[in-house]
Amino acid sequence: MTYRNLLITPALAAVAFLTPASAAFAEEMTAKSFVDKVSQTVISALKKTEGDFPARRQAFEDLFAQYADVPTIARFTAGAAWKKADAKTQADFVEAFKHYMAYSYAVRVSGYQKEKVLIGRVSDLGKGRLVVNTKITQSNGQPPVAVNWQLKQTDIGFKLTDLRIENISMALTQRSEFKSLLLNNNNNLSALTKTLEKRVMLAQS
Repeated sequence: MTYRNLLITPALAAVAFLTPASAAFAEEMTAKSFVDKVSQTVISALKKTEGDFPARRQAFEDLFAQYADVPTIARFTAGAAWKKADAKTQADFVEAFKHYMAYSYAVRVSGYQKEKVLIGRVSDLGKGRLVVNTKITQSNGQPPVAVNWQLKQTDIGFKLTDLRIENISMALTQRSEFKSLLLNNNNNLSALTKTLEKRVMLAQS
């Protein structure tokens, strides 16, 4: 074996080690790490904003902007109305949707009660999409709540595209709510945007 081969062999060994199985394992661990980070960030935000609704709403807006694929979720919840809208109308809806979702979660989520997030298995949906199964333990003696995180791999890492809480999709639930509003407004996305903006404005007054 030549000196040249001695130099190349370790590099070849490293490449050979990165098999599809080990690459998939690395991706799963990255996905679990992402969910753990988001969970801990949410818990920290709940602690810091207890009793301060405006601060909690802003915290959730920051969380959505950083960790969720807001345009993808907004496009899904708008349904067929999205395709009928021009780029400006779509952009306005995405912005209104981000504010509205932050407001909605700030209203729904109660204060931190020493819950713990237990991360379980990861399922590969293909095309860079994964589902991370978790359970949230409750300190009130109630059974754990099953929460599945649907993630999408992007150029800057994983982004959240949906949450399924006890097998109920938050994205589908929101889409169903918006569908009713759109049907009452001739499937006009601008009308839905104005409705969401009005709801948030009333909540802040």
